[in-house]
Formats: sequence, structure tokens, C-alpha cells
Amino acid sequence: MARHGLRITGGSARGRVVATVPGPGTRPTSSKLREAIFASLAGVDGLTALDLCSGSGVLAVEALSRGAARATCVDSAAAAIRTIHANLRAAEFTHQSTVLRRRAEVFLKTPPEQYDLILADPPYADDGLAATIVALAPAALALDGRLVLEHPSRRPPPAPPSAFSIARTRSHGDSAFTVYEMIADEPLPC
Repeated sequence: MARHGLRITGGSARGRVVATVPGPGTRPTSSKLREAIFASLAGVDGLTALDLCSGSGVLAVEALSRGAARATCVDSAAAAIRTIHANLRAAEFTHQSTVLRRRAEVFLKTPPEQYDLILADPPYADDGLAATIVALAPAALALDGRLVLEHPSRRPPPAPPSAFSIARTRSHGDSAFTVYEMIADEPLPC
């Protein structure tokens, strides 16, 4: 019987297959899009990552496989939480990860820490959630942090708040991702 799932594209877990969330409710990030995302980041060694609207947790597993120090996965669906736990166990990353069942916007209102990297893949049908994540993400990001937001390629990404600038947007078929970077404070005049 053929194994269905997502293959990790880089790092120590490269080639491992992780499960997808059962049912039609989730859209996993394709391997080509994951490769493009991580190539655009130019390395994640030692970073702390937050995977919002995590689904299967494949973005967190990919980040950990490529050298991230820790990852937190947040999703509101019970089936997703079960799948994330199974995938982290299969990839041997349970000791470097935390899994929380919460809505992304609730989590971002009171984040327990600041992260170097936020990977967000909200449902494409929910434009409001994508905009909310972009608006609330600065509170959860470290000073030099980055937010990577997946969105449909046929729609522009949400406008950045004043704390962000858009570093790049790349399209791959029906999907796209936008990298938002924190804007460093201007140095004070002497």
C-alpha cells in the first residue's frame, strides 16, 4: 500500500514522510512552496519558530529539520493537533517543540514569548484571518523577526502595519508567500 503524506524537503529529516490532516478541511503546503519559502529565508539555524494555523505541522517539522532550535505549533482543530503530535514524533522533534490548541488570533493577542520566525498558513477563504495575523504578529516577533504568510497567488498579501515592511512576495501556482520583516527603529540623533 502506498504511503500518503508530505515529504520533508531539507535538513536532517529530509525524505521523511509526514501525515496530512485527514479530511478535506486542510490544504497542506506543497513541497515546492516549502522549498521556496526556506530558500528565501537563507537559513533558520538556531531560530525559534512559530507555526500558526499549523495543520499537519509540516512547516514546523521543516524548520526543525533545517536547524531551528525550537518550534511552537498552534492550530484550533483537534484532528490537526493529533496529526502534529504524530508528525513531530515521527520526525523525532518532540523534545524541541510545543503544540497548542488555540485560534491563531487568540494566541497572538498574548504570546508567551517572542519568536524569530512566524510561519502562517491561514485558510485561503478567510482573508480576515490573514489580515489579523499580519496586524498582530509584531507582538510575537523578536526584534529582527520575520513573518512568512501563505496566501492565494491571485490576491495581494495583507498590507503591513507600520512595524513591518514587505521583503518579498513569490508565487508558485495557486499559492504565494510573502515575507514581512520587522522595521528596525531609527537611531536617535546625537
